[in-house]
Order: sequence, then C-alpha cells, then structure tokens
Amino acid sequence: NVAEKEFFVVSREGLRMMTTIEADYLKCEENLAVRVILENSGGEREAVLEVLIEDEDGFLVARLARKEVRLNYGFHGEFGFVWNVATTLAGTYRVHSILKEGETTVLEEILPFTIEPERHLDSIVFTDRSHYGPRESVTITKRVSNRARNSVVPPWRLMTRVRPAEGAVLFEKEDAFGSLFPGM
Repeated sequence: NVAEKEFFVVSREGLRMMTTIEADYLKCEENLAVRVILENSGGEREAVLEVLIEDEDGFLVARLARKEVRLNYGFHGEFGFVWNVATTLAGTYRVHSILKEGETTVLEEILPFTIEPERHLDSIVFTDRSHYGPRESVTITKRVSNRARNSVVPPWRLMTRVRPAEGAVLFEKEDAFGSLFPGM
C-alpha cells in the first residue's frame, strides 16, 4: 500500500493569501473571475474570508463572498468567484480580499482593474420641410443620445452648419450641452 500527500514547505510559519484576477480590463457584461488561495503553515485558526469589489476610493460596489474558513495546519484552499460587471459605470475598480480573525484583519490584498467605457452616440438632424423658398425660415431639429450602457459623456458642444453642395457655409451655430448619461 502507498499513500501520498502533497504539502507545501515555507521558510516561516503562518498564513498566506494570494488573490488573482483573470483580466485587468473588462467591457460591459463581461465576467471578472477572481481566485483566492489560502495556505496555513502554522497552528489551526478560525477566520472569515471576504472578497469585495470596490470603486477606486474603496467604496463597496459588490460583495462576492463572506466565508468562514477553518485553517488547519497544512491547509491549502482555492476559492473561485465570478462577478458580471453588467452595466457598472466605466472606471477604475479593485478586488479587495480580506482575511479576518474576529474583528482583526490578518491579511488583505487589493488588485485594481478597469471597466472600459462603451462609446455609442446616436444623432439625427432634420428640418421641418424638405424644400424652402427664398427668405423662408428653416427649423433645424437635432437629437443626440448616449446609447452606451456604462459611460457618461461629459459636457460637450455640437456644431451645426448648413451649406449647399458647393460647400460655402450659409449658417453656423454652436450649442453647448451638459453631460449625457447612459440611455439619454
């Protein structure tokens, strides 16, 4: 009979945690895969593993896990989590892994990642009629919408120019607009 057991050897006794993420950049509706490895080369410990998604300032966006773990001597555990970014606003975020004993943080790791903005503007320009006579007023209607699901268009300007086929500008007007939020 033969029995085998793999174990890790370390230079010092204690707990070790390693957090990895599958991608540093994500788009709308993509999944962020998070893996946390815990190892114990010391005495038995009772702890709580929390894995959070936070914005770049540390404010909570989502809680992936709050898991009680018993870390026996020689413990090696791998924990996987998946978070769908859905339509979370574009920007810099972070995975924050925390291992606590009671209220005391024993280990923690922070890994940044970025949700990339979608760029999808729709615009339409139309007039109240298709033909005009001399000196008739022309009504021009402009509509611009932000079809992106996760990004805000900052304040912007729209330039409207009217010119015949020859190219000389007959009318020009610049309008300033505020931010366009997703779906607006």
